[in-house]
Amino acid sequence: MRFGLLGGLRVGALAAMLLGGTLWLRHQQQTMEHLRMHNQQLVMQGEALQSRLLQWQSQATSLSVALTEQKKQRHTLEEMSEQTRQRLQNAVERSSCASQPVPVDIIRLQRDALNRRAMSN
Repeated sequence: MRFGLLGGLRVGALAAMLLGGTLWLRHQQQTMEHLRMHNQQLVMQGEALQSRLLQWQSQATSLSVALTEQKKQRHTLEEMSEQTRQRLQNAVERSSCASQPVPVDIIRLQRDALNRRAMSN
């Protein structure tokens, strides 16, 4: 009987080990599947972020080009403004009536003309 009892214990222990091993393997498979799904989500998020980064880089390049062009235009306008200022100053220095006061009606007409011009633009 001893041999039968020990044999039964061995079979029971072996069955318990197999069941425990099977449960452990199943848990490991579930964990692996969960990690695969999480990895897929991370890959998709990475691709979306990469796409967004490329869009931002493109926009940054476009803005840089626009700002460079705007800077050139501003410089050109400043040069033109300075030339106009100098021409006006020269014209005033050569004009004998430049030191005479401008009548109020003339100032009013000029102001109204400038306001109409600004509103039409």
